[in-house]
Parts: sequence; structure tokens; C-alpha cells
Amino acid sequence: MTSTFRIGPIVDPVFYVEGRNAIPSSAGPFRSMQELFDALIQKEKNFFEIHGVQELMKKQKMDQITAASQVANLIEQMITLQAKLFKPFDKSIDQKPFFLVHGDFDAQNILVERSVNDEIKIVGIIDWEFSRTGTLWNLCQYPIWIQEVEEPFRNLTDLEVQECYEKQKLREFFHGEMVAKLGSRSGQILEMKKRDSRIKKLEDMFTYMVHSFAGLQGLLESFFYRYGSELANVHFDDPIVEYFWEDIIKVQIPPKRAITYLLSKDELLLNRIMEEVPFHYIASVYYELKSNGYNFSWQQASTIAFYMWKNEGKNDPQFMNVAV
Repeated sequence: MTSTFRIGPIVDPVFYVEGRNAIPSSAGPFRSMQELFDALIQKEKNFFEIHGVQELMKKQKMDQITAASQVANLIEQMITLQAKLFKPFDKSIDQKPFFLVHGDFDAQNILVERSVNDEIKIVGIIDWEFSRTGTLWNLCQYPIWIQEVEEPFRNLTDLEVQECYEKQKLREFFHGEMVAKLGSRSGQILEMKKRDSRIKKLEDMFTYMVHSFAGLQGLLESFFYRYGSELANVHFDDPIVEYFWEDIIKVQIPPKRAITYLLSKDELLLNRIMEEVPFHYIASVYYELKSNGYNFSWQQASTIAFYMWKNEGKNDPQFMNVAV
């Protein structure tokens, strides 16, 4: 007698973790990721409708009227989010079939065997405690140990450059294997994830931990700041802008002659600049320079930001009108 197993629809253990399990809600199975996230957002709404006012009155010492107003605003943001979930979760994301997805697919959970010919063979995968079912979108993800870690504002050592190169080659191999075994759609999803981080941001908000009111409020404000109320995808090809986008502020860069003059001065040590000028300010100057057609490196933008930061508030007209 043979047994037939069928995977799906979507189920996720996030509904049962401590802190979330006390709030009644639909726990699936869900026919799509859109349904899953709608339920997760609804769960947060239910929680703060019940406990939000008391939390703010107790932890932030608010009066009841102010606390109720704050909670109402948070609930309204989540309602807006629910109404627009079809934007990131379009039909291409939720295509069947469903798959079994490992919850912690990292190197320490892979058992290997070395043959007499020194070949490595995978013989088992362990730690399925947090596994779930999902769509091809969930399955198409580079393993943790070969994922790209972007640190665009830091100079890499030769060893780190070599490691980045090796990881890139492994990602290319993984990409090819996914396409060979699961079809071209899997490769398209891997590429799509690089250009669209909306779902990743939603996962950060609703699947990893139970947030305080202030924590969720900050995440929602950041999300809407970037994507707007219509949840339109925003992607930056520049990794520095991508990394710092949520912290970028409006700055006024000097005229071209002043910039030329500043860059002609003795080069400052990057470590000194980082110690004296906030990262978000340097990133803001970098972004503004890029927006105005300059193609400066992080070092050059940091130098300009350093002198701008030191000059701020001094109303020095010579800085903005340097004659060279």
C-alpha cells in the first residue's frame, strides 16, 4: 500500500508563537500569501483594538483621549494596508503549486557525507520545527550563507572581496539549479526579489516578532513613507540609497564651484568623517549629489558632507559661493 502526500494550502506557525497565540484570529490554511498577510494584519488590529489604549496609558503615560486617538490612527493605517495588499501580492506571486518550506535553511542544519574521493554529498536536512507550506515565492530564496550582504559605505578587505566573489558564483549556480528543477518562473522570482522589497518589509512587520505599539507604528510609518498609500514599488539601483532610504533627509548641496574646491583639498580619513558626521547625513548628501547628476563615490560624498556639516548653522556665504 502506498501513501500519497499533498502539500498546501498555506499554513504558518507564526500564529502560534507566544504573544500572538492569545489573540483569536483565522490561522488558515490560506489559499494565497495575500490571504495570509491579511490575516496577520487583522490579528495585529485585533490586538491593539483590545490592548492598545491601555499600553499607551501605562507605558507612555498618555491620557485616555490621546491614547485612543493614537490607536485609531494605527488601526487606520493597517486598514489602508489591507486594502492595498493586492499590489505586492499579484497573481504571479501566488501561483500554485504549494511547497514545503524549511524554516531555518542554514548550513548547520544540513548533514553531509564525504566520500573516499573527497566528494561531498548531502544526506539529510534537520530542524524542521518551524517549517511551513508556501508558494514558489517562499521557496525561491538564496540560502543564508550565500546571500549578498550589502555594506556599500565600508571598504572591504581583499579577503572579503574574494568571499563576495565566491558567494556571487554560488548564487549563479543556485539560480541555474532552481531554473533547471522548477522552471524559468523560479529564476524570475529570484530576480524580482532583488527589485521589490515590499513583501520583505511586510514580513519584517508581521511575521518575526510581537511589536510594541511604538515599534509597529514606526515600521508602518517607514513603510508608507517609502511606498506611499498605493504601495507602489520603489527600487533603487544604487545600494547606498537603497540601504539608507528611510533615513535620508532633504539637504542643500553647495554650487559646483564649491564642490570642486572642497574635493581639491587634502583628502580626509573616512574614519574621521564617520566619527564626526552622522551616517544618515552623509547618505542624504550622497543622494542629493546623485540626484543632481554627480557620480561621486561614498568617500567623495563623505568629504563634501563633512564640510557641509561643519558649516551648518554658521551662515557662511563663502562656503556656498566659493571662488576657484
